[in-house]
Amino acid sequence: MLRPYDQKTYISRVETIKKINPDTIIGADVIVGFPGETDDDFQRTVRLCESELLDYLHVFSYSDRPDTPASKLPDKVDPAIIKERNTILTRVSNQVKLNSHKKQVGQVLEIVGEHKPIKDGHYYGVADNYLKVKFKADSIPGREIRKIKIDSAHRDYVKGVQVE
Repeated sequence: MLRPYDQKTYISRVETIKKINPDTIIGADVIVGFPGETDDDFQRTVRLCESELLDYLHVFSYSDRPDTPASKLPDKVDPAIIKERNTILTRVSNQVKLNSHKKQVGQVLEIVGEHKPIKDGHYYGVADNYLKVKFKADSIPGREIRKIKIDSAHRDYVKGVQVE
């Protein structure tokens, strides 16, 4: 895709970041079915994603866009295969994200809460590492930073209680 880096460089940089700060949350956009993608290429992508070097994925299916260099490439991947690969990688992504969230259990995260409660009386907030955090508050969250100790992990968020 004419990126100024390759997979090896990308992996090396992510490994360096994780070595410096293991709590860093790193996500990636992954396109499945790019022209010329072989079964072996896809399996290497799956293995990389399963390695949990990344904490979440945004999985996209390739589709031609008029007048782009990629639209003129040979070896198009069959749309049914693209759909199947998207399903597989989305499943991997969901598990990797849940595993990443489980690593947060016991951690105290600094969050900024949203102003409106959800139906069960809890609030959502965003942690300094960009995780979505669900918590119960004794007052409506504002712009102040709250410390939340994470006690459970879910696929789309972590949940915790406010600590002083």
